[in-house]
Amino acid sequence: MNHSKTDVPDYQGHLKTMKTNYADTPVKPITNYEKSVSPEQSFTSTWKHLRQLKYVKRLSGIPTIKECTVAEHCYYTGILFEHFAKEENLIITAEEIRWVYVHDLFESVTGDVLYPVKHYSFYTEKCWDDIEKALTEDKELYNYLRWYLDSEAEQRFSEINWSLFKAVDLLELLTFCQEEIALGNRNIVLQTVVHTCIDVLCGSNFKSIKSWM
Repeated sequence: MNHSKTDVPDYQGHLKTMKTNYADTPVKPITNYEKSVSPEQSFTSTWKHLRQLKYVKRLSGIPTIKECTVAEHCYYTGILFEHFAKEENLIITAEEIRWVYVHDLFESVTGDVLYPVKHYSFYTEKCWDDIEKALTEDKELYNYLRWYLDSEAEQRFSEINWSLFKAVDLLELLTFCQEEIALGNRNIVLQTVVHTCIDVLCGSNFKSIKSWM
């Protein structure tokens, strides 16, 4: 089935409209943050979120031939992280490994967010970061999940290992989308995600990942 340009939803136009409409809207500052609760201290509370990930559909909103959950994505991303760390001769810590295997835990609350939307611009990234921080600011809500936020986790990674994580996170997404396309899924958004992932990964410094692609 061929798609004309008129069939493609104007996601970028919609996002630009949102940016214009909300550009002058003040964002409530995130204050009075306490030190993040460690996984050991909050495991009982977070266990239900870990279990919930197996019900959160990856690429929500996009028709897929196969179904992939966020739990599966996290697992495969962890395997890729450990594998390519060896390929690149990087030293990774147990804490870094542990976090990668549960890196999308907060999506048990928010659901999956499409990469091209979340990373459309610095503005959309900042908005999403503010949303997650706001939800974890309230001690009566999700304060115990702060350890799992990207903004918190990045501080615990070395710079190169964080870059590797971001790369393999995209690589796993790329793999799933390519599998869908090979099965006959011609959804235009899937194709957009593939092109975005390839562009970003080709610009990375990890030779082993680029040769594997």
